Amino acid sequence: MKLLIGLIGLLAVASTQAAELKIQKVKTIGVFNHKVLFQSADVKLVKKSNIVTGKIVAQWGVHVYEVADAFYSCSAKNVCKLSSYTTVGMFESCQVKTKKAVCFNKISGPAEISDARDLLVTENPDSVSDFGSDNSSYDYGSEFPARIVDEFSGVF
Repeated sequence: MKLLIGLIGLLAVASTQAAELKIQKVKTIGVFNHKVLFQSADVKLVKKSNIVTGKIVAQWGVHVYEVADAFYSCSAKNVCKLSSYTTVGMFESCQVKTKKAVCFNKISGPAEISDARDLLVTENPDSVSDFGSDNSSYDYGSEFPARIVDEFSGVF
């Protein structure tokens, strides 16, 4: 009985220590030191390794934003540092409010990008979203007229 209680106590301590990862804040990434606007707190452990993965959003310029998978290597004291990142997609606009990021109008990247709970990717640049809601669906449709795509679409 004492052995069983001891094992349960040991498992409880080990599980709370695993959950207490300290991920260092990333300020810039890349050769040109692009500013990181958003760093996801929603991280996942890679099986059989000391690496966790999450999402980051970096600003490349005025109208170009990069969404990337960030890989953090963790020490024995559960302090995780950015070791590498892989670009997932580029967007024309990204907004960060209340610890959530929403990116609009994809420039490049695969069809499905986001698997994080605090990063939303939408194709409709006219969509309206509610950052305060805890709904899983943030896209409420457009409040603007439909965009016209013809030979003069860049003029208007």
